[in-house]
Order: sequence, then structure tokens, then C-alpha cells
Amino acid sequence: MKFALIANFVFFALAANATPAAISARKNTVAGSAQLTCPIVSSDGAVNVRTCASTSCGVATTVNPGDNVIFTCWTTGTVISGNPFWDKTGNGHYISEHYIGGSCPTSLPEC
Repeated sequence: MKFALIANFVFFALAANATPAAISARKNTVAGSAQLTCPIVSSDGAVNVRTCASTSCGVATTVNPGDNVIFTCWTTGTVISGNPFWDKTGNGHYISEHYIGGSCPTSLPEC
């Protein structure tokens, strides 16, 4: 229980970094699909797949540029290069939308 309270506090503190306008725009425009496969893009090599939507969370695995990953929904977290959105993978982990190609993420529902 103590861990859950701390985790919730950390999540809400991180979400505060997201701009309200960006979050509102996303909520108002996405009807969403339950699952999408999207490409990973990165000029820096492998991308960390994290246990939560924060760079302070553990790395569950990595994916390479060009890999296709199944995503189920989006949330907010640590801002990466101005982007506060993170997408949840089909296996319950998270990748910053900074590393997800195309318009794929904007078609996901909120988690």
C-alpha cells in the first residue's frame, strides 16, 4: 500500500510537467483504437522501454529503431524533448512518444 501511494504521487508530480493545453487537445481529438502497431524512431540507437511513464522507472527492455511495437493507450509522464506523452505497450510497459513514428500515437485512447 505504501508503495502504491508513493507511485501515485510520483506519477502525478511527473504529469504536472505536461502542458494542460497539450493534454486537453489530445483528450478532445482521440476517439482511439484499442491497439495499434507503431514504428520506433531514434537517431541515438536503442530506445528504453520502461516500467512506468518516467525516466526514473526501471528499464524493462529496449527496442531498436525500425522495430514495430504494439501500443494500447497513452498517458503523461516525464517530458522528453518537449513531449509529455508516453504510450503503453501491449505487455504493460511504456515508451516516450518522442520515439514513436508517424501519427500512430494520436490514434490511441487515454489509459
